[in-house]
Amino acid sequence: MSRYLGAFGVSLAVVLATGLGIPPAPAAERWATDQFFRVEAEPVTKGNQTVISGYVYNLHYSTAKVRLETDTLDANGKVIGTTTGYVDNLVPVRGRTYFEYPVRAAGASYKTYVIWYDWIDENRGNLVRWHGR
Repeated sequence: MSRYLGAFGVSLAVVLATGLGIPPAPAAERWATDQFFRVEAEPVTKGNQTVISGYVYNLHYSTAKVRLETDTLDANGKVIGTTTGYVDNLVPVRGRTYFEYPVRAAGASYKTYVIWYDWIDENRGNLVRWHGR
């Protein structure tokens, strides 16, 4: 029996090490948050630095905290850098919130999307984590 377990362990290690030969999904598929949020963003030059600024729109019926990510693209559309941005304020129910943060690398174009969110239930001014109902 231990011979079979050893062979299974080696086989499992090989499969995990090769990753099953499946390439990672593109960022737009990894972070499928378009059903809840819409992001409008544009690059702005401030001094010698490029800043991404715009609005996050909440399409859902709960207030949310969000985190953004911006891919810096070259002229061919290839990702040459990624920057995580933080939205300082809550995004209200069916509303929008302004954001602005510097990108690490300048490029020909930029793609900004929501990579993390947390629904917040507002109760008498206190923030309580949403646990579903």
